[in-house]
Amino acid sequence: MLTHYLVPIPRNKTFAGFDDTIEKLKQRYSSGSRSAERVLTLTGVACGGKTQAAIEFCYRAQNTQQFGAIFWVKSSSANAVEKSFKAIANKLNVAQSDPMEGRIRTTMSILTAWPCPWLMVFDNYSGHDPSKDLGCYMPNSEQGSYLLVRKLENLTLAEKNSAIYLPDLHLQEALELLLNRSGVEKNDENFVQGLKLARALGKIPRIIMQVGSYIKRKKISFAEYHRMLQQSDRRSVAALLDEWNLSKGQKKLVGASIEDYMLAMGKSQT
Repeated sequence: MLTHYLVPIPRNKTFAGFDDTIEKLKQRYSSGSRSAERVLTLTGVACGGKTQAAIEFCYRAQNTQQFGAIFWVKSSSANAVEKSFKAIANKLNVAQSDPMEGRIRTTMSILTAWPCPWLMVFDNYSGHDPSKDLGCYMPNSEQGSYLLVRKLENLTLAEKNSAIYLPDLHLQEALELLLNRSGVEKNDENFVQGLKLARALGKIPRIIMQVGSYIKRKKISFAEYHRMLQQSDRRSVAALLDEWNLSKGQKKLVGASIEDYMLAMGKSQT
């Protein structure tokens, strides 16, 4: 069996939650009617953990050999897609001396003739119609499956029909993620304080992961960070914004409150 796994994002060792969603992906791709399940869309709210869930699915699928090959395509722009396909072409040993257009055609031909099941993930897809925007990158192969990872906005009818909606984290899952990311001792006090903090952070995976990293780096307790939030300590929010290397427009939030940050990222604090 030919095996090529090209997922350029390391597996998150502190990943927690979404087991039901990952199992659903596994089952949908394993169904008898491959043509009906050939293209799936993983969608949900901003910062809800879509990319992390897709990454974890890919690594689990690799471990179980559900697919003989997995290719990851960054899809936020046409340039990002082309750059990812250059990496795929290199992985498949397509001659680098050829023009890019020819390398893409050769890559598509190789994938079309691939003898075993393979998966291609288009992460952070932000276009309007995958059949037009990505059609030239989706070879018509009975062995090929596709996963579009994108926000809820502007889904086409076909995407809605094939969509798997990423649910909010359960509070216990949010606590597990916070504990894993922060590296604190798993004792009764941290369980109690962690539940309070996870709830205050809206159970939003990206925010929980970054807050956990902040707590680990600063060696502070859940209770201390929670007090910082309650007091609207602007320094803690500014540190997180700076750490995340947000876009120029989002960096204007430095000095804002955690509520401002969460609103900007697509979900307000509850």
